[in-house]
Amino acid sequence: MEFHVYHDQMVFAKAAAYILMAVALACAVGWWKFLTGKEPKEKNHH
Repeated sequence: MEFHVYHDQMVFAKAAAYILMAVALACAVGWWKFLTGKEPKEKNHH
């Protein structure tokens, strides 16, 4: 990749960082859902 000005490189790096943060957030939410899972509900008949 060739950047002609520093600003182009900075914009590319910032965009890559935001994409990585979004992927990390999605993975964290997915991992949390996996860890908590669906617990069976207690059937409470009165």
